[in-house]
Amino acid sequence: ATVLLPTLSTHATQQDYGGLGATLERAMRNIVVIMAPAAAGLTILALPIVSLVYQIGDGAFQDESARQTARALAGYAPGLLVFSLYKAITPAFYALQDTRTPVRVGIFGVGVNLLLNILSVLLLPQGWKHVGIAGSTVFTSLLNCIALLVILHRRTGALRAGGLARTLAGALLAAALMGAMVLSLHSAALAALAPRMHLKLAQGLAVGTSMAAGAVTYGLLAALLCRPALKELREDFRLRQARKRG
Repeated sequence: ATVLLPTLSTHATQQDYGGLGATLERAMRNIVVIMAPAAAGLTILALPIVSLVYQIGDGAFQDESARQTARALAGYAPGLLVFSLYKAITPAFYALQDTRTPVRVGIFGVGVNLLLNILSVLLLPQGWKHVGIAGSTVFTSLLNCIALLVILHRRTGALRAGGLARTLAGALLAAALMGAMVLSLHSAALAALAPRMHLKLAQGLAVGTSMAAGAVTYGLLAALLCRPALKELREDFRLRQARKRG
């Protein structure tokens, strides 16, 4: 997303809106393939990761603190995907010499986020209010992404939702199946390892094993469910490596 601006600016200067849209779509497909499993994995393993990192000995940070922190982490985790997409979309407007639209959409998002935060504090039960605030931030960013894409499509007529939607559906399905496997594997691994070694070592091995197995599982599922986007990602990675060597 960071390196998109020069390419998008070239397309915009040449009024090549088809090229601008194709470049942005490809970047978003890359982001979806990368970030969908990261968001799912961090959501599923929120409590094990928080417990592993912060719950040490007889300190003040114990089970309840871990649960509350993990809930907030799980609320924020889907933002890995949403925030990354937003980071890719805004350079398209800068390339079109339009800095106002992202700001206006962002101001609208701040208002929606504030309203949702207030509703979360007022309506959600104790122990979940902060989760609502985290989720509100992610949801507001998603609305911003949708609004910017709609505006960009109306302005340039270049974006096609079909390819991105297929990639998104395939990646989310693969990430969901991966998440179910990771959840089961982590529980089984921790139950098997905890009686045989130090708890922290058992937790680390259980998390590491689950992450490694999840990566392999997602890779196999993505090859089946979103093969074209995965091929694009490999091509773009090889191109980036070649440019670095050059």
